[in-house]
Amino acid sequence: MISAEEIAHNYQRYEDEKIEYLALNSKGLRKEAVAVLKDEIIHRNLDVRLLQWVDFETIEFEGFEKEQLIHKISNLICPNCNFFSDLKAYQFITVVSFITECVTNEYTQIICNQCASKERKNSMLQTFLLGWWSLKGLFVTPITLINSIISIFREDAQSTQLLNEFIDSHRAVLRYSLQNKNLDEIITLFNQNQLHTIQTIQ
Repeated sequence: MISAEEIAHNYQRYEDEKIEYLALNSKGLRKEAVAVLKDEIIHRNLDVRLLQWVDFETIEFEGFEKEQLIHKISNLICPNCNFFSDLKAYQFITVVSFITECVTNEYTQIICNQCASKERKNSMLQTFLLGWWSLKGLFVTPITLINSIISIFREDAQSTQLLNEFIDSHRAVLRYSLQNKNLDEIITLFNQNQLHTIQTIQ
């Protein structure tokens, strides 16, 4: 294992852009590396907001704090219909085939149950109509349809798993959203696969 001194030596050789990149993608760094990274940010007089981003990115949501966050997400108004609440995370899979090509699209949405039911029906219908038209599709399509049906009976367990993955993958953004009170905007961007557009220091 690389020592803290070796990490410091390596970081000192990096350009500022590399240090900024590491700061914005610091989740998963060892504690020693985080400490060295923050020292480098201070020593180089880089944007001080990077320090908070590193903290937000490297501190996990756990216990009561995570429960509170999930509770807040659940009580948001659905970003899809703007009417219902009781949001959960749902995973949808569609398969589209054409001769030699078979494309599987797997995506997660944090929405209400009513919108999830509609989305699941649409994805299953699309898969049923368009998934068979390749050799690979003949195998993938029935498996996908069966898994979609099974997921209906595993909604709560699947939602818990998906929400945990969502929270762990977007720690800094979520901490900023709680600070800025715009959690609803974050969920909307996530559903639109646009969350990466704001994953920079605020």
